[in-house]
Amino acid sequence: MAPPCCDPSSDKFALYNFPICGGFCAPTKNPDPSCWRHVSNEFTVPASGPYMKIGPYIEFSWCCMKFGSLGLEGARKHRKRLMAAGAILNSFAMILSVIAAIGGLSGGASTIRALPWVQGKISEGAGRNIEVYMNMVARVSRLDCKNDVLCSSTAASSGFTHKGSGVYETYYTNEVCGNTRGFHEVCKKCRSKSLSSFTLIMAIITNLPSITTNLQRATLFGDVNCQATMGVVSNALGFFSTIASLLAYRSACMMDLPTKISSTTLKWDMGIGFRCLIVATILKLFDMTLHLLLPTPAPRALKPPKDVTELVDFMMLATHENPSTLEQAPKQERMNKNEVSPQTVGGNAGV
Repeated sequence: MAPPCCDPSSDKFALYNFPICGGFCAPTKNPDPSCWRHVSNEFTVPASGPYMKIGPYIEFSWCCMKFGSLGLEGARKHRKRLMAAGAILNSFAMILSVIAAIGGLSGGASTIRALPWVQGKISEGAGRNIEVYMNMVARVSRLDCKNDVLCSSTAASSGFTHKGSGVYETYYTNEVCGNTRGFHEVCKKCRSKSLSSFTLIMAIITNLPSITTNLQRATLFGDVNCQATMGVVSNALGFFSTIASLLAYRSACMMDLPTKISSTTLKWDMGIGFRCLIVATILKLFDMTLHLLLPTPAPRALKPPKDVTELVDFMMLATHENPSTLEQAPKQERMNKNEVSPQTVGGNAGV
C-alpha cells in the first residue's frame, strides 16, 4: 500500500500540497460548480495543513476578521469579476516587472539602449547629439557622426569606439563610472541609490502570491480572512517600499544630472525600464482597492464553533446563508445543509 504522500486518493498526496499551484488539480470539496473551484479550495489556502491550528492568529483574530469584513455589500455578487480583474492586473504587473528587471540588470549595450532606466540627449552643436542610456549596471553613450570626418575624429580621440556606419559608442560600468565630464560624481551617487538585483527579482516573484490571493478569494468556499488581510497589507507594504526606492533612484540618477556644461545642453528623462516598474508598482494600489471593496463571506465574521476542527468544515461554513445560526446549529445539521444542494450551488454560481 502506497504511503499517503504517494497516493492520489489521499489529501496528503504530495502534488496536491505543492505551493502555489499544487491544489489546482486536487479533488476539492468546494461546492462551486465553476472552474474557479480548482484555484479556490481547501488545498490552495496557504498553510492548509496546520491552518486550523494557527487559525486563532491568522484567521479568527480580531484584526483579520476586521479586515475581512471591510468592503461593500454590493461587491459580493461581483466576487469572481473583481478577483479576476485583480489576477489580470497582477499578471500584467509581473510582465512589466520582468521588462523592468531585464532593462535594469542587463549589461548588454543593445538591451540598455532598448530598455533604459534613464535616457538623455547631449546637444554638441552643429546638429550632433550624443544619446545616453543608463541602468543599474552601466552607461552607454552613442554618437552618430554619419559622414562627418571631424566628428569621427573627435569621437575617436574622446574614447568612443566605432561601431560601423559612422556610429560611435562608449560603455562604462557603474563600478568604473568613467571620467566623462559632469558624470563621475553623479554616477557614484546614483550607484549608491540603485535598486539591487534582489529587489528587482523580488518585484517579479511577489506578484505570484498576489495572483493566487486573487484566485483564492474568487469563491465563497475559498475566501478567507487571512487572504483578504494579506491582499491589503502586502500590497500596501509593497507599494510604499518600492515607490520609495524608485523615487530615491529618480532623484539621484536623473534629477541630479547636469543640464548644462559650458555651452553644451543636456536633457534627461526616465526610460522605459523605470516607467514599467512605476506602473507595476501603482497597479498594487488598484489590487489593494479591489480587496478593500470585497468583504469575505458573512460567516467569516464569526469565530467557528468549537466542534469545527477540519479546514474543509470551516470553509464550508461560508456557503451557509444565515451566519447568525451557525453557533447553535449542530455540526451534522450544518454539514447536511452544506451538502451540494441545487439551491446552494445555484446561489454560489453567480457569486
